[in-house]
Amino acid sequence: MKYRDIGIPDEYRYDEFLYVPAANAGVAVFVRNEEPQVSRIFWRQSEDDNYVMIPVSEPDYSLDSCRPSLGSKSIYYIVTQRRKPEGHKGYGGYWISLNKFSLDTQLETTLVDKDSLGEMTGASGSWISRILSISPDDSEIDVVAAIREPTKNGWAEMKYGVYRIAFESKRIALRLKMPAVFI
Repeated sequence: MKYRDIGIPDEYRYDEFLYVPAANAGVAVFVRNEEPQVSRIFWRQSEDDNYVMIPVSEPDYSLDSCRPSLGSKSIYYIVTQRRKPEGHKGYGGYWISLNKFSLDTQLETTLVDKDSLGEMTGASGSWISRILSISPDDSEIDVVAAIREPTKNGWAEMKYGVYRIAFESKRIALRLKMPAVFI
């Protein structure tokens, strides 16, 4: 059997498989073989034969760090843009947002983007690099992030670590400091 036999285009290679218990659904993450190498998320219900790709609004957007909800029929992921900076040989990743996709309604919701993260932290230029865990009631999420925080002298200082984001209150709290090398 080939990937195309289950609805996945040939230009992708397998990366990761996840299970969403509340939906009894499989989620497969695949990476495109050609540049820019972007991740795509495919999913299927247990009774379906084929996987369906979660829609992506831009061809250079990558859906990364996919994690299943344990309490709802949803998955969470980070959207990054892969682009080649002028004068560089390789591609860079530019954080766009933290999103949730409902396998029930097949609707995507942006939970946190650059602007809302800036409002939570009081400064722009912050980003989320990885999702670690989601609370069972989907109200909070733990992420690895680089957060720019204003200082008393007006300059902004980058703080790297594990942060907890509470969606309803729109609050972010540092849980564990990390050296920048882990981001």
